[in-house]
Amino acid sequence: MTATLAAIAVHRGQLKWTTSIADALPSLAEKALPEYRAATLEQLLAHEAKMPAYTQISPQRDGWMKALKGTPTEQRLAFLAEALGTEKPNDGSGAAAYSNVGYAAAGAMVERAAGASWEELLRREIGRPLAMKSLGFGYPATAETPNQPRGHSESGGRIVELPLDESRQLAVCLWPAGAAHCSIGDLALYAADHLNGLCGRRALLPQEMYQRLHRPLGGGDDGFTLGWGVRPDKRWGLAHFGAGSGGWFFARIEIVPDHDAAVVAASNSGQAADATKELITELLEEFVAH
Repeated sequence: MTATLAAIAVHRGQLKWTTSIADALPSLAEKALPEYRAATLEQLLAHEAKMPAYTQISPQRDGWMKALKGTPTEQRLAFLAEALGTEKPNDGSGAAAYSNVGYAAAGAMVERAAGASWEELLRREIGRPLAMKSLGFGYPATAETPNQPRGHSESGGRIVELPLDESRQLAVCLWPAGAAHCSIGDLALYAADHLNGLCGRRALLPQEMYQRLHRPLGGGDDGFTLGWGVRPDKRWGLAHFGAGSGGWFFARIEIVPDHDAAVVAASNSGQAADATKELITELLEEFVAH
């Protein structure tokens, strides 16, 4: 969704895919290590900017991130100044180069270009046009909304339920990396928009913008794209997928334009990656067979 917001900003001329951190956020670039200043919007979205990963977050690191003050936008900029000013680049490639910091940086670039917070932009530019009425941020179940889905995780052979307090929530500074929540039906509306866009039907953006989002930066048909991934599949052609977890939930989208199909699956367990993949495969096989 952050990549889709970036595409909207590019379509409106607020950013270019080649806009760098130094171009979009010069004051942040002054505090960043030289290796990060030239990182472009498309590199950040494709995990090719060698940003620190921040996928496994220690309690100490989580504590200082959650202690940041100010608006969500101000917290992101303060976080990026610290992370990009002190942490060495990640020299991995492919899955090893996956970075939540890169998406925080891309979100901050979009915020500056559009003049609104990532949260406001997500609701205004994606949630409302697609009628995603359940779109929100953080884990869905809180003390105020206790009847919403509760996340679960396995620990020591036991199934542990996510507590309702906010201690386990992802720090606000990293929200552009994956802190949106919504109902399964609303997630399907989002997947359908990308399917429609890829197939040249009416969607939030022109077809060429979806094609750019779903194409690897170096070309080819296998690997990370801008916010997604693609892989060839002998059963139904090129598959476009997005999958992720906040630790206590798991969600997956798979789009196969050759068969005009998109499927979503989600679980309130962070260990459900394989289960959601198996379910989507079964649903697609059933759909394609008919």
